[in-house]
This record gives sequence, C-alpha cells and structure tokens, in this order.
Amino acid sequence: CDTIASDNYSGMYDLCAHLVEHHGVKDVLYMSGPIDNIESETRRKALEDVLTKNNLSLDKNNIIYGNWNYYEVQQELPIWLKNHTKLPDAIVCANDVMAMATCIVLDQHGYEVPKDVIVTGFDHLNSATNHKPKIASVDRNWTNMGYQGLKYVLEKIDNESTTISRQINSIAVPNESCRCFSDVIDKELIERENQNLYGAFVNGAFWGGHLCDVAECLSEVTSADDFHEA
Repeated sequence: CDTIASDNYSGMYDLCAHLVEHHGVKDVLYMSGPIDNIESETRRKALEDVLTKNNLSLDKNNIIYGNWNYYEVQQELPIWLKNHTKLPDAIVCANDVMAMATCIVLDQHGYEVPKDVIVTGFDHLNSATNHKPKIASVDRNWTNMGYQGLKYVLEKIDNESTTISRQINSIAVPNESCRCFSDVIDKELIERENQNLYGAFVNGAFWGGHLCDVAECLSEVTSADDFHEA
C-alpha cells in the first residue's frame, strides 16, 4: 500500500531532548492517547528514549490515558493531582488538545503553566499556537507531506508502476509553555508572526482562487494526456 505519513518519533524526540537539555526536566508525567494506539506509543517511546539516554526513566504511575480528548483529561488529571503532593517537572502530552486541557485543569487547581510546570503537546494546532501560554508542540510537517503527495500523484500519472512508502520527519516547536520566550517578549518576533498571519491569509485567498480553477480543469480529466493538456 502506498503511503506518505508523518513520523511521530523524530519531532517528539527532539522536543523531549529540548526539555531535558535546556530546561533541566527530570520528572515527567506522560498524558497518553488510547492504550495500544501506535501513534501514542511511538511518541511515548521517543520520550522514554530521551530519558534513558540521560539516565532517567518514566514511572509507570506517571502515565495517564487522556485518549486524545479534553474530557478524559478533566476526569483523570485531578485524580493524579490528588494522589501526588509534588508536581512533575513537565507534563508531556501526546497531542495539543490534551495539552490545552491539561493547562486548564492545572489552572483550576491553582497552578500556573509554565511557572509551576512545563506542558507540551503534539500537532502544532492553530488553537494551541493561539493558546495562552502558547503550547510547545511538534509540527507534523504538513507542507512537506503535501508536496511529496502531489509529487507522487504526478509521477503516478506518468508511470502507473510508481510506488511510495515514506515517512516525513516531524519538527519540534518549543514555545511559551516550555518556558521559551515566556520571560522576555520579543516585539520583533511578534511583529513577524503578525506579518506571517496576514501573509498566510492573503496567500490562502490567492491560492484558493487558483485551486478552484485547478479543480474545475481536473474535473474534466479522463486520461494522462488530458491531464497534461489541462
């Protein structure tokens, strides 16, 4: 089966290494996806490999199954907090939704992120980037995945025997919730982010019109020759 997939391991490893090497994290709570879910387990393995490399370990009692959603975190994290007198150095979440939910629950219990505890996620969602604090996360590298996917489609049209099985490296994105940029606000950085947001909006509107034209042309394609003519 032809596949182009995001690598769950690389970006998570780099983010966890960042926590240990740059922020001195030693004690970690892992907010997991569903039990036996391959993506969540791969992300946990990346965390455990970083800890092992630094002569640390993940306590089996420091794994909560948040199952990707806010409601599970809302139920399970307060139980963990009740049974533990000390916060971990970091709560590493298997996705951004659980990371944001974790921040909310911690706030409800009087804790401040990242002052009292670091929280990280995975997916680099827009909602997590706009969260307060901005969630340190892992970007799935969708742009490269889209490029590789389109490249494969074009190659497949020219040669039906073309096959592909490729994993695209994910990218660690440190941010405020891991204490990066939280102490000093870089005004130039904020200005660049605002410019990028505006640029993304303009580009989206521009390319959206072109994509509609492309879709109209492709709707009439019935063969490889038609595709090249379109």
